[in-house]
Amino acid sequence: MATRLDVARLAGTSPSVVSYVVNNGPRSVAPATRERVLAAVRALDYRPNGVARSLRMRHTMTLGLVVPEPAHGGPQGAGAGPRPVPRGERDAGRDRAGVTGGAAAAAC
Repeated sequence: MATRLDVARLAGTSPSVVSYVVNNGPRSVAPATRERVLAAVRALDYRPNGVARSLRMRHTMTLGLVVPEPAHGGPQGAGAGPRPVPRGERDAGRDRAGVTGGAAAAAC
């Protein structure tokens, strides 16, 4: 995987100039230099590393979405049938004797 430094070496420029060309700024680059950098980008099949950029910028531009599991199927579960119950959910309401709810649970 090619890096920005590899592109700069091939194009005969600094890594900063490669960054200016790839990101369209913040400084202008001479047209001949821009073409050399773009030719090096194509030759090396350079692709900016999004993870590295996110680490440097301290911003991911990613939106997280938490969606509760529908209680009665919904579009995701349509026709899926019953699902296996994970052990933690299966045993969550039981006391040590294995009794669920009722008088034994009330006595605890």
